[in-house]
Amino acid sequence: MIPLVLDSVADELLAIRGRPIHLSLDGGPIYALLHLREDAEHSGTGVVLCPPFGVDEICAHRSLRAWAGALVHAGYPALRFDFPGTGDSGGCSLAES
Repeated sequence: MIPLVLDSVADELLAIRGRPIHLSLDGGPIYALLHLREDAEHSGTGVVLCPPFGVDEICAHRSLRAWAGALVHAGYPALRFDFPGTGDSGGCSLAES
């Protein structure tokens, strides 16, 4: 029987799409995606990609995901996140606080 997804392919997809995690903050959970290749050596530097606000955040989503994937392939772990009160994060937005 042939597996539906090979482990190396699954790891590659997870590195590109990101591993969902939640970070704790006083206002509520922060949704984040950690882009990290488990099978590769990493540099001592990681990159945090901060999204823009408003409609620009929607327009930049695909570019930020592609950028994170390119960073992972270059050996840099990347973290994307949603600010409080935006996207899948809890709490109120920075404009409401």
